[in-house]
Amino acid sequence: MINEKYFKETFYKNYQALLGFAYTFVRSREVAEELVQDVFFNVWQKRNQISSSVSISSYLHAATKNVCLNYLKSKYHRDHSGFLEISKVKEVRKEAHDQLVFKELEDIIEKGIDLLPDKCRVIFILSRDQGMSYHEIAAHLMVSKETVKSQIKIAVRKLKDHLIQNGFSYP
Repeated sequence: MINEKYFKETFYKNYQALLGFAYTFVRSREVAEELVQDVFFNVWQKRNQISSSVSISSYLHAATKNVCLNYLKSKYHRDHSGFLEISKVKEVRKEAHDQLVFKELEDIIEKGIDLLPDKCRVIFILSRDQGMSYHEIAAHLMVSKETVKSQIKIAVRKLKDHLIQNGFSYP
């Protein structure tokens, strides 16, 4: 059984050593102070249950070690579960943002295609949307392969300009 006078003496005698001991685990003076104070509080709460034959210094060191390890374990779980939740939220936000940007880009390209001159637009759509080769487009429209090539270049240049005018940079 621990009386108040013995408790005070034990506190003053062991506090700094326990603080340094706790610091080696948690690497934070504030946290170490809080944990050591918790140890002393618990010792005071259990003062009637602690045998006088137990070395109080050893008991305090063991209790401090356990409190520090429990703190580190709970901190690890808090940090990592929060990290997973935050990374999931960031991933969902990024995915949603990417989808919005893609949709916006798609709309701007569609408007840009609509602005192309008729012949240029038809050739571009046959090439990009229908997957036809320059030779197939030329045969289908009864124009030269060079005309198809030239119109594709014009379409690509105009679409690049349209993207830039609408805030999208083109590599």
